[in-house]
Amino acid sequence: AIWGSFGVYTLDVIAMAHNNAGSALTMLGRPDDGEQELQAAMTRDCYYPMPLFNLALIAALRGDQANGEAMLKRAFQLGYPAHSLDKMHKTIGEIYAAIPR
Repeated sequence: AIWGSFGVYTLDVIAMAHNNAGSALTMLGRPDDGEQELQAAMTRDCYYPMPLFNLALIAALRGDQANGEAMLKRAFQLGYPAHSLDKMHKTIGEIYAAIPR
């Protein structure tokens, strides 16, 4: 999920940029590169739930259910809306279709 709203989940614009880059790379079928950007976002602001949600998407793509559920739970604890699960399922399908085989 790409966000540009200042202050909604973080005030750190660099963390937002890393999250947006990670989300975009993942949507382009490059989840390994996306993961690096998302980890950088978490390094900048460990209370920012957006990168955790996006990392949970990547874990789901990889079939890593335990890790994905843990990241998703933490994202919800940090304020990410739980109704986003439907969006997550749709996004996983879109990303999976974009990954070159």
